[in-house]
Amino acid sequence: MLQEQDSTTKRYRLLPCYPT
Repeated sequence: MLQEQDSTTKRYRLLPCYPT
């Protein structure tokens, strides 16, 4: 699928409160 999306999700996961 989209590799970029995976990277973004991982980044958001690291953040304390990611935008839904």
